[in-house]
Amino acid sequence: MRSLLCLLAVLILSPSARVQTFTDASSMLSAFGGSSVGVGVMDVNGDFLTDLVGQDVVYLQRDSGFEPVGLSEDFTLGVIFGDYDRDGRLEAVRLDAFQPEVLRFDPAGQQFLPVPDVVLVPPKNLLIQGSSWLDYDQDGWLDLLLGIDPGIDQLYRNNGDGTLTDVSTTAIPALERGTYGMEAVDYDRDGDTDIYIGLCIPIGEESQNLLYRNNGDGTFTEVGAAAGLDDIRSTWGVAWFDYDNDGWLDVYTANMPIDGAPSGFNGLYRNQGDGTFEDVAVAAGVAGLSEDDSWNVVAADFDNDGWTDLFVANRPDASRLFRNNGDGTFADVTTTANVPTLQSFNAGAGDVNDDGWQDLFILPVFGDDLLLLNDGGSNGWLSIRLRGVASEADGIDARVEVAAGGLSLVREVRGGNGMMGHSHALRAHVGLGTATTADVTVRWPSGQVDVLTGVAANQEITIVEGIGLNSPPSDVALGAPADGAEAGPGSLLTWEPAVDADGDALMYRVFLSGPDGASSFETTETAFTLPADIMTGGAYRWTVASADPYTARTSTERRTFVGGVVAAEPGVPDLHDMTVGPNPVGAVATLRFALATPQAVTVEVFDVLGRRVLQEVLGRRAAGAHRVPLSFEALGPGVYVLRLSGSGNTATTQRITRVQ
Repeated sequence: MRSLLCLLAVLILSPSARVQTFTDASSMLSAFGGSSVGVGVMDVNGDFLTDLVGQDVVYLQRDSGFEPVGLSEDFTLGVIFGDYDRDGRLEAVRLDAFQPEVLRFDPAGQQFLPVPDVVLVPPKNLLIQGSSWLDYDQDGWLDLLLGIDPGIDQLYRNNGDGTLTDVSTTAIPALERGTYGMEAVDYDRDGDTDIYIGLCIPIGEESQNLLYRNNGDGTFTEVGAAAGLDDIRSTWGVAWFDYDNDGWLDVYTANMPIDGAPSGFNGLYRNQGDGTFEDVAVAAGVAGLSEDDSWNVVAADFDNDGWTDLFVANRPDASRLFRNNGDGTFADVTTTANVPTLQSFNAGAGDVNDDGWQDLFILPVFGDDLLLLNDGGSNGWLSIRLRGVASEADGIDARVEVAAGGLSLVREVRGGNGMMGHSHALRAHVGLGTATTADVTVRWPSGQVDVLTGVAANQEITIVEGIGLNSPPSDVALGAPADGAEAGPGSLLTWEPAVDADGDALMYRVFLSGPDGASSFETTETAFTLPADIMTGGAYRWTVASADPYTARTSTERRTFVGGVVAAEPGVPDLHDMTVGPNPVGAVATLRFALATPQAVTVEVFDVLGRRVLQEVLGRRAAGAHRVPLSFEALGPGVYVLRLSGSGNTATTQRITRVQ
């Protein structure tokens, strides 16, 4: 009878009030276990498919499931992702005990490689845990805050030339702490990014969580106690979200025992809009049991009703899914949502299968990693990608406001979530309930405000700062050589042109990985001549990314060829061996190139919007090698594409970064 009554209750509920359910799709993960603490839901390789990240393993999404690849040979606690050099590819910060590093994914070789010349030097023998990418000084370049346990956190400023400088002693208070959870957030709505840090203090001492308010001058002030956010419990995970849809971001703290005793529940701190917060966890029904040991929390609108829900990872007690009732309270729907009753270290959320519904990736204490796909429903949704121009490239720290059907929703794109993880694949996802259209406002860190009205529900859109909607280029279909064929110096790699619905000029990046390392090359053509200086023989893998001025999309296809075995000596391209250095460039740099035949040569420079900002006619040049000084004084700091073209209808390009 009870089951029948429950069924009848479900049938009479409105679509927006239905308890969301999930289906276990863990069989797609190749049964890899032991992921431990860190978690990620992120498009790691830029192919527009969402991948999953655990400890020392990345599940790359394929058409038939997920393929596990190694993250690092060293022990890994977690990862966070950001495009710190604005080249269109994400870098991963590997958090560990006890030497973090910055890694970049090689799309051809399907491996993570250390980024040259980027060295992080934290205190020795200390854990690197909750951390975040953020643009604290709003210069458009991602900075990095490393959470240290139990030492002093470290803030690295991005110099815009591929290097990071430790500014901890001048930017943040030098407070001894034990950082576990962290999120960067604009809690006071003043347009710059603040930082909240959850502390885990050794047994026998009290913690006091920290709130760093951004002063707007490159420094922070600690205001946790004044704001009422100095939770004295042992906080491992944090999640900022607007649980009551009042336009002010609130924060949930996932807490652990202090001195071996029950922690005294988790916290839900309501932002009162005046710089202070009130703990409403008990009244809201999300405090949990006193014996719950909560490791982390992830916030997402799982039922797309416009009200953000919570999944709390507990150990040794069962983890819990809390549904937001829309009236200031939550309901524990773990069982009715078909979420297994289990202990877990961590969890991440995101739209893994691109159906508009938020899925769950859980790292259990026992057994293999767990992927729960959302069963969906009739509520509407929007998934929003951001492309910054003056602001950070992926819109990290931007505020997205959505108005739909009487709902007022707020999201922020974040460079890290909670305890050693990164959810949501750098997208702002909003449930729209029964609304079929929405108005979207993006407030960028640069101060730019973009407004779109009447956006249709149930789609993913890309918004470019100061431009509006943009259609990313399509996937690239590889041509020749066939997989496993022979190729060598002078052979052509070919591919079909990508499609760009906006008519933007496209550039292609060729990724090549072999016995001699990984390389990438840029061209505006749909063919690339294999150079002799990197071909030493053996097996090579290659793939191609298409890029408009705002977005790069790496092909889902990769091919292999056997190199260094072509007998015939190929002809030399008319224009070849072009480089600009040093890169990043200052006021003056040197252009080097070679010509196989005499021809007239022209230099053009384009900005990220595809506009030509510099042109220099070099005139007719003889065959052979050339060195030409170029002035870049007229260019402001930023990323550009230099194109060198010859009268023989040949051209080559290189991406450059201008610094002061």
